[in-house]
Amino acid sequence: MELNTAIDHLVSELLFRHDCVIVPGLGGFVGNYAPARIHPVSNTFSPPSKQLVFNRNLSHNDGLLAQELVTASGISFDEAIAQINAFADECNRELKSGHKVQLQNIGMLYFDAEKKLQFEPDTTVNYSIDAFGLSAFQSMPVRREKPAEKRELVTEDRHERPARDPKKIRNRRRLVASAIALPILLAALWIPLRTDFIKTGNLADLNPFGSGTPSLYAHKTVSFNTTDSSTVIIGADKFTADSAGLASITLTDQGFPIVVQVAEPESTRVDNGKASRHKKHHTSAGMYYVIGGCFSVPANADNFLRKLEEAGYSAELLVNPKKSNLLHVSYGSSLSMAEAETLLAKVKAENGAAWILRK
Repeated sequence: MELNTAIDHLVSELLFRHDCVIVPGLGGFVGNYAPARIHPVSNTFSPPSKQLVFNRNLSHNDGLLAQELVTASGISFDEAIAQINAFADECNRELKSGHKVQLQNIGMLYFDAEKKLQFEPDTTVNYSIDAFGLSAFQSMPVRREKPAEKRELVTEDRHERPARDPKKIRNRRRLVASAIALPILLAALWIPLRTDFIKTGNLADLNPFGSGTPSLYAHKTVSFNTTDSSTVIIGADKFTADSAGLASITLTDQGFPIVVQVAEPESTRVDNGKASRHKKHHTSAGMYYVIGGCFSVPANADNFLRKLEEAGYSAELLVNPKKSNLLHVSYGSSLSMAEAETLLAKVKAENGAAWILRK
């Protein structure tokens, strides 16, 4: 059924300026932007458009259609609402009766076989203002002819080539092989004879251009008379060792050798920076410790302990709690579980991983 009323005309006019126009009691017409497209079969070029869809759930009265009707016909707002409601009721009756409702320049509403409301938009009207003045057109593809390939005629050489003699081919191959093998054989014989490789067996002697002059050594015999020599004992505290732990002494040459015995220094332990510089405490039975962190590297434990002490905590470095190989750093300790829990609640704000160790 086709409705020739002013309502569908106003809806059509509003769709040019708005993306959504609601007919209260019927539904809303929504315009979605569609870019320009080319039909692959018909070769039709279509400009950008606004595709219409219908949403039955958009039935709330936003006043847009009623205000447009008031402006166009000069009636009151209530009269405009009444006319819109009458239009929506008439459309719903036609749809329930199984008829199709044709809205001018908008599309057609109908129920399908499954009683679902369907909408077919009118594609003859383009509601996109950006495409004003543009229309669809058809352009056939341009067929370009490929230039004919020029084929060159290849003439066969009918002159018969003389047959190759197999004996000459074999002799030529032998000459080439001999020319390659002869220099290698001469080098293999000349290098060992030119060098000392056969005598020494050292690979470094294979260099034929290296110097073959042997090193000369002068043998000198020196006798020491230790009967009149003095034994000088120098204590380790008489000289200072350098950073490498080495010490140097100067002896005066008086014409005879002197035997020097260096006293063994007391074994000292050099701090390599890995051991803890703070006093370590052993856990006591019955104590509650608020642990802030466990460390396998003593330097890290020292840094954390120093940080807690600077913050005003009675921090302690615990050794081997519960037979652990890790160094435990505590914020403090107490004989009372309640006091330990109070301290734990305080440090939880800055260290959420803190916990209580009971010994």
